[in-house]
Amino acid sequence: MTSQGNSISTHGDMAEKINNFRYPCNLTLSALAVPSTTKIVGHLNHKHSCSQVFPFSSSLGIIGIETTQDAAGELVIKEKGSALSGLGRTIQLFTYKDGKGGWYTQDVDIYDSTKIIRDKESGTLLPAIKTESLTAFPSSRPSPLPALGILGDTQIPARVLRERGHPHPPAGIRWHWRVSASG
Repeated sequence: MTSQGNSISTHGDMAEKINNFRYPCNLTLSALAVPSTTKIVGHLNHKHSCSQVFPFSSSLGIIGIETTQDAAGELVIKEKGSALSGLGRTIQLFTYKDGKGGWYTQDVDIYDSTKIIRDKESGTLLPAIKTESLTAFPSSRPSPLPALGILGDTQIPARVLRERGHPHPPAGIRWHWRVSASG
């Protein structure tokens, strides 16, 4: 299944196409009933691609954003409906490019919501300062894992470094920070 289209903005008497987008999505679910339990297995692959032009920030040129998520998991449910066990893994690649040559990429692979297999960042928009590793947080503190893409709402990986290195997200993009710290 794929959704695609564009957004048009009117300024004065001029209409401008400012956003072309595409959301291909594949979802597979299956269930296997065995004595006293049901095992549900799912796989989701979706992608959000868009190119945007912002008339009031024309110095950035065309902004391209692409995020792809591939997630799989299983859940074992007891006869009475409560969860017995479950596991999952999600891989997400996020890319941002602007017309000034700025770019940022983050490649994340997370297993069972808390185990970070890979979290690599690169690009010209990375700050010069070094940030604290996500795995350095004690388990008693709220999880600082990045938000992962969800259809219908543009959520993209986020970290403290964006607060320091890129104080304002590109116009039209809403960052979701899930990093918290307590003293």
